[in-house]
Parts: sequence; C-alpha cells; structure tokens
Amino acid sequence: MRETELLADFDSGDAEGWTSTGFSFDAAPTKSPEWTPGTDGGLVTPAGVLTSAELPARFHGVLRSPTFELTRNSIHLRLRSRAAEVRLVIDGHYMNRFHQLLLKGTILKTGDTDTKGEFRWLTMTGDVNKYVGHRVYLEISDLSGGFVELDEVRLSDAPLPPEPPILGRFILAHKSGDSRAELANAYGATWADGVTSLQNQKAAPAQAAWLDFVWREQLWPRNPDLEETARAMTRSNPPEPLFATAMLDGTPENERIHIRGSHLKLGDTVPRHNLTALGGSLAPETASGRLELARELVSKDNPLVRRVAVNRVWHHLFERGIVPTVDDFGVMGQPPSHPELLDWLATEFSDSMNWSLKRLLREIVLSGTYRMSSAPHPSLDR
Repeated sequence: MRETELLADFDSGDAEGWTSTGFSFDAAPTKSPEWTPGTDGGLVTPAGVLTSAELPARFHGVLRSPTFELTRNSIHLRLRSRAAEVRLVIDGHYMNRFHQLLLKGTILKTGDTDTKGEFRWLTMTGDVNKYVGHRVYLEISDLSGGFVELDEVRLSDAPLPPEPPILGRFILAHKSGDSRAELANAYGATWADGVTSLQNQKAAPAQAAWLDFVWREQLWPRNPDLEETARAMTRSNPPEPLFATAMLDGTPENERIHIRGSHLKLGDTVPRHNLTALGGSLAPETASGRLELARELVSKDNPLVRRVAVNRVWHHLFERGIVPTVDDFGVMGQPPSHPELLDWLATEFSDSMNWSLKRLLREIVLSGTYRMSSAPHPSLDR
C-alpha cells in the first residue's frame, strides 16, 4: 500500500466523534459479521464498519465525521455503496455543491459511488489540495435510495487510491497443489470455513468478501422460499419517513480572532462563550455550547433579551420604543425613557406571559396608555 495517513477505521468498535441523523445509520460500528440477505448491501456486513444497509432503501440517513485538519492532497474512502453521496465540507462552507468550479473534487455524486457490491477505494482529489491546512469534515448520505458501508478513511498526497487487498491470496492459502482438483478443493474449503465462521460470528473481512463474491456470482445454492420471505419482510416495513430541516451539533470548534476583521490575519484562539458582560461562562468541551448559550440568554440573570423583545414590540405599536435606539442597548444607544416600565414589562413577558408575544400584545393594546390619543385635546390649550 502506498504511503498514507489513517484518518479513521472502526475495527476497535469505536467511532468516536462520528455522528448520524435519520434512520439508516447507527453511528456505531458493527461488532460482529452480520448476515444481511435481502437488504441493499452485500450478503455479509463485516465487523467494524459504519453501515446504512441494515434497513430498506426507503430509510435514509446522513453520517458525519469529526472536524479535522486536512493535511494531505487526497482523501480515500474504502466503502461499499450504491447511489450514495460523499461531500467534503471545508471551513463550514456547506454550499459547495453549487460552487463546483471552485471546489472540484470535493463531492462524490451518486453516480460515482456504485461499487458493484464490493468494498472499493474511492478518492476525493482535484481542488482538495488547495485546502490543506483548513478545517474540514466528511458528510456521507444515502438520501437517493442507496446505501453505504464505510470501512476506512485515509489521507495521502497521491491522486490514486491505495492498492486494494488481493482476494486471491486468501484463496491460495487453502491450496496445497497445482491441479484443478486441488484448486476446486481449496475453493470448497474456503467456502465451508467462511460459512462456519459466519455462523459463529467470527468471519474475517476476507472471508466476508469471499462469501459476498460467491453470492453475487450466484455460486451459492439459494432457497427461493427464503428469498421470497426476505423480500416480503422488506415490503412489510413501515412507510417512508417524513423529513424536516434541523441542525446537527458537530465537533466543538474554538475560533481564532480575526485581527481588524481580516481572515488573513489571525490572532489567538478564543474559547467559546457568551459575551463577558452577559455572563461569559465557557462552553463545555464536548459540545458546541449552543444549548448552554440559549439557556444563558433567557435566564433570570440576563434581562437583556426580554428587554429588547418588549421594547421592539412597544416600538412597533407606539412608533417609538421605551429605548429609542431599538437596535442598540449599549453605550452608543439612548437610555430608556421609563426604565421601571421596561423592566416590569420584561419581567411579566418572561414570567406570567411565558414568552408569549400574543399575550404581550394583548397586555399593551388593552392598556390605558395605548388607548390615549397622540394628539392633544383642544380643551388642554386653555
């Protein structure tokens, strides 16, 4: 195998940092070889892979790697797949599918990922070398009705993938002579050993590959009744799931200061936290801190969010906020005309109104203040 850098494999049974959404991926490697006839994958799913092939194709999912620093010019993935998509997301730029003139080679489309039922090395190269040193992550999806079984990810400076393992060597290990009969006996012994190992959930990767080969070439005796039972089980599964847009918490990332706003002049790395004036507690090391930030913003110790909210509603109803500068509550803004009223409304909004804008609007428009005319009464001119 050419000189490569191992990014991920799952032989230890651990996929730390890898996350999944949807139904098809488990984000936990298979622990033992699994017999999977009737699914979209191979006959045997080997141990130590991340797979979406255990459920029918109507169940979709997305698998995401941890964020890592790109150190080589090419990325190689050993997988078995069909109609899958692999994307390299660079510096969080999620829209690279629309900018392929600038980001060539960062996407393996569904037509590029059909491995014909075998584990093969697929390579991402092209413009990948332009982003060495950047923070990136891999996104693997089967949203087009396909499947993915991911075994290994490697980095290298060579545009060609690592050499695949030679299955013939595994067969020749059982061969003791040169005659056709001895070769046939070697094939038979290999098949028998593979079936026995599979039954005991101890099939080696090469044995699993051999059994898949025999199955694909229709050299394995098949029972039509069992095959129909497997197809019937697939048809009896629940209907396709519904989709909704959502956010996924990725690898926690601290950012460096952009000196004078320039991304080319980077300063020190700053831990993730809220504004110091609003508490500034540090985010947990194992999460992005978004949830903690949201809780801190609406906590009782932080009146800013509820003050801004009620002041904005007041501004739209009265054409002038209690704080006239509705977008600036800082030192450059104007102070509130009635600070006690602002605090009372803010407290009621978060407590008794339970952050309900409808109840806040009702409270204000039914007040005597709102019912007053903005024009002075003629009788007051005397």
